[in-house]
Amino acid sequence: MKSYRFISLVILAFGLASCFKPTTETPESGNPAIDSLTIHYSQINKSIFIAADISDPQGTDDIDSVVFTLSRLASETSTTGTPILTGRLSDNGPPEDIICRDGVFSFLVDSAIFGNRNGYYKVEVVAYDSDGNESEAVFQKTKVEKNAAPTIFMLSAPTNFEKGDTLKFRIRATDPQGSDDIVSVSYGIRRPNGQYSEDPTWTLRDDGVMGDDHADDGIYTVFQPSSAQSVIQGLFTFYFIAKDVSGERSDTLKAPITNPGVTVTFPNLQESFSVGDTLSIRWESAYIASVQLAYTLNASAADPTFTNIVIITASTGLYRWKIPSGLQSSDCRIKIYDTSKSSRYDISDNSFTIQ
Repeated sequence: MKSYRFISLVILAFGLASCFKPTTETPESGNPAIDSLTIHYSQINKSIFIAADISDPQGTDDIDSVVFTLSRLASETSTTGTPILTGRLSDNGPPEDIICRDGVFSFLVDSAIFGNRNGYYKVEVVAYDSDGNESEAVFQKTKVEKNAAPTIFMLSAPTNFEKGDTLKFRIRATDPQGSDDIVSVSYGIRRPNGQYSEDPTWTLRDDGVMGDDHADDGIYTVFQPSSAQSVIQGLFTFYFIAKDVSGERSDTLKAPITNPGVTVTFPNLQESFSVGDTLSIRWESAYIASVQLAYTLNASAADPTFTNIVIITASTGLYRWKIPSGLQSSDCRIKIYDTSKSSRYDISDNSFTIQ
């Protein structure tokens, strides 16, 4: 009896075991998906870059191909157009792709392919896996247009200034591609002596600081200080220009500004003269009708005493002064100033001697 029961238990156990057959786990199946699609037209390179982020339940290695079609549209609202290029996006790194095997498939469409024609374009992308499954089609549009240069015009600028003044300029700059396309509004200066200077740091601001009234309002501002000790006077011309991200430049905007002034050119060193000598006083001037010439015998004093010599037409630039008796001093200087505005003046750089 015991033997019979044992055999029965063995048969039962074998029967139960046969109900549980070993299985091999298979990966989840499904279609690939286009998680994102971006297209970008480069004004600089005149090319269209296509990039699609692809995922697949079996992993990116299961993706067999990513196919795109580039079409030219009749208008921005068109959904169908004329196909001009069909190809495959790559995930194999340069030159077609950026980063190898990162799941982002891309392609660079050169301008020669689409003729660099202005208008609207559509890119449609479909992904396929190794089993023949395909994603839903995804598309994006982009606009191709020839880059247009920015435009600038003056809002406010001084017409003249005095030495030591700070000049303020306000310029409006616009760009057909939008204000973000403008990278700089800069300037250069041509001085009365013909010398032209410019520097990469000479730019106007539209960020609401350092005197700019409002940030990002399209009005660019700069404050240009001048030197009170400058020996140059006359016509200063400021040249303004705007540049965009593609390197296009606006027309040049000129702002001529006059600086009335006078500068003593002789005597300026430690010369020595004698009573009775004829001293040829020389000067340069601009935008001044007449000047007053004067001398001092105590130039190093806190408040030197000046005695007038003569009033003369400024453009003459020369006056021969016969030094009278009784003016012996080793601390003499000449002062020349505008008769209509005494704050416009210059004094000899160094003292000279009268024996």
